[in-house]
Amino acid sequence: MSRKPRCYLAGPMAGLSYEEANAWRDKVHVALSDDFELVNPCRNKESLAGRGKLTMHGYNDHFMCQEQTVFYRDTHDVRSCDGLLVNFENAPFISIGTPFELGMAWALHKPIIVVMPKDNCYRHIFTLQSANYVAETLEEAIMALRSIFNLL
Repeated sequence: MSRKPRCYLAGPMAGLSYEEANAWRDKVHVALSDDFELVNPCRNKESLAGRGKLTMHGYNDHFMCQEQTVFYRDTHDVRSCDGLLVNFENAPFISIGTPFELGMAWALHKPIIVVMPKDNCYRHIFTLQSANYVAETLEEAIMALRSIFNLL
C-alpha cells in the first residue's frame, strides 16, 4: 500500500481568531482526509482558542506558539510535504507568513493550489504566478488538488 500524499494547509492566521483560522482547514479535513495526510499549522496550538484576533507575533506563554517554534515547524512542514493548498479567502490584511511559505514551496517545486477570490488583498503577480492553479473557491481548489495527485 502506498502512502497518502502530504498536503500542507497554508493560509493567513493574523487578524483571524484561532477558530476562524481552523474553520476552512476543518472543511478540507472532512473532504480530503481519506486520500491525503493533511498538515495543519494550527495543530498543537489549542491554547490560542478564545483569544480573539491573532497577531503577527508569537505567544510566549505556550511553547508551540513561540515565534521560533512556529517558524521552524511550519518551514519543516513545507519542506516535507508533497504539495500545498494555500487559502487566502477571508484574509483581513496582508501578513508575511503565508507568502513566505508559498515562495518556499515554489522554490522546492511543490505543486501549489491557491484559493484567491478576485478582490483579495493578496492578489499580486507573485502569489498568482507561483501557483500551479488558482481557484476562486475552496471547493474548486479541493478538486484541483485531487486532480494533481490523480485522486479523482
